[in-house]
Amino acid sequence: MELESLGRCPVCGSTDRTLRFDGVADGVFGTPGNWDFWSCGCGILYLDPRPTEASIGEAYALYYTHASSGPPLRWRDDGWRGAIRRGYLNARYGYSFADASLLGALTWRLRRGAVKNLDFMIRHLPSPPRPVCTILDVGCGNGDFLAVAEDLGYRACGLDPDPEAVAVARARGHDVRCASLPGSGVQPASFDHVFMNHVLEHFHDPVAALREARALLVPGGRLWISLPNLGAIGLRRFGPRWRGLEPPRHLALFDAPRLAALLGELGFQRIELLPAEEAALFYFRQSQAIASGTDPNDEADPPGWEDVRSLAVAANRRGRRDPLVAESLTMIASTPLT
Repeated sequence: MELESLGRCPVCGSTDRTLRFDGVADGVFGTPGNWDFWSCGCGILYLDPRPTEASIGEAYALYYTHASSGPPLRWRDDGWRGAIRRGYLNARYGYSFADASLLGALTWRLRRGAVKNLDFMIRHLPSPPRPVCTILDVGCGNGDFLAVAEDLGYRACGLDPDPEAVAVARARGHDVRCASLPGSGVQPASFDHVFMNHVLEHFHDPVAALREARALLVPGGRLWISLPNLGAIGLRRFGPRWRGLEPPRHLALFDAPRLAALLGELGFQRIELLPAEEAALFYFRQSQAIASGTDPNDEADPPGWEDVRSLAVAANRRGRRDPLVAESLTMIASTPLT
């Protein structure tokens, strides 16, 4: 595929850099080539050379966003489990689900680990305060989160640059535009919430993407971002075989302090690092597969997994105490009210 050489940081523009990993192969989807990652003095890790915007689509030929199965809306389950989840969402996020169990409302503070998956499933989305509230999912893929947001009472729209994923989402009835950030063509101040779930690291110009995301939000609107964490324990453990690198699709990676600083520079306020998603079992298992030369998407455990699994459990445990070292980071930020 066509490549471009930067020679500078795509975030701050500095040429002050150090080669951190060289000749890294795509151990996830098998894109040909060997790729170099550079550490910038500003605190990010970036790919250089990298595919151009015109050619990078070739690296997504086997990407996972083309499936059409819907997400499990577990708060809609029958029985006591669904009732407890509805009670939790009512108490924690202000929803008004009927047939909700008070047990979920009364005990959720004692069950933070148990409810974390539900938090991330709805991306910490509070109940809509008005009859018509809008969300934009950037990099929406097949529209799974659009279905979640619509079930929670939002008017949901999506952007994705992959025509095949867009076709799947539209076939499911979702409002999706084949576009990305920057240059979405969407009317400014159109959304109460903008979501970037593991997409910021894919942008050629992450600063321009975040700047446009801010412009798309109404005053007081909220941005939600999740991405692989440059401060992760797994990166120190696996180095160039860490699952979060994923060349050549991941172009720039951040740690929490650097991302928070960038959001502040772009005018976001009330920037908050959320409790970490417990993703170490996924990252460590796939990283171990890459390190052992096996397919990380195979259902069979990779060689050596039994020895590594305990390290993943310990990494999850440490990430609960300190999200700065978790495998992924999740952050929210708001636009000024005026």
